[in-house]
Amino acid sequence: MATKAIALLESAAPYSPSRMHDAPYLLDQSGNKDETHDAYDERTWREKAHVKEDGHVFIPGHCFKLAVSQAAALAKERVKGKGLQEWGKIFASGVLVFDDVILPIKKDDLGMVKINANANGRPGAGTRVVRRFPLIPSWSGTVEFIIANSDIKEDVFRRYLTNAGILVGLGRWRPENRGSNGRFRVKELKWGLPFDV
Repeated sequence: MATKAIALLESAAPYSPSRMHDAPYLLDQSGNKDETHDAYDERTWREKAHVKEDGHVFIPGHCFKLAVSQAAALAKERVKGKGLQEWGKIFASGVLVFDDVILPIKKDDLGMVKINANANGRPGAGTRVVRRFPLIPSWSGTVEFIIANSDIKEDVFRRYLTNAGILVGLGRWRPENRGSNGRFRVKELKWGLPFDV
C-alpha cells in the first residue's frame, strides 16, 4: 500500500530554470526573422522559467522525483535481501510527485543572470555566446512524495532525499551537471501519512 511523505525543503543555493520554450522570433514586414539570437535571448529569457497561468513561477514536481531517484541511482547501493537489485531502480518506479512547488515570485519580477555558454550547449565546443537565465536567489516549499514501494523505508528515503539536495540539485548548472546551483536542504520530513487515490 502506498504511503505519503511530506518534505519541507529550502534552498542552499540559487535556483536557475532553463526550460526550453518556443517563443517566436520577431519578424519584419516580409515575414523574415528580424532580430539576432542575442536580441531574442535578451527579450525572452523569462520564458525559461516554469510559470502558472496566474504568473507565479514554480518548480515542477517531477524535478524532485527525478532528483531523489538520481541520488539513489548514483549510490549504486544494493537492497539488502534483494540480491543484485539496487535502490536506484526501486526509487525510479516507486516514488511519485504529483504537485509542483509554487514560488511567491511572479515571472515579471524574476532576476536574471548572464553567462558565457557554449553556442551549441556542449562543453568544450569552442564558440561561446552570452545567454541569460532566470535566477531565484532563495526558495522554500513543501513537496508531497508518494511512496509506492513498501521496500522504501523512512531512513532510506531521508538519506537519498538529503543526498539529492547535495549531489543532484534542481535546474540549470546543478551539481549533477558539474555546477553548484539548485542545491537544497531537508528541513523537515513527515513520514507514513495515509495516501488515498
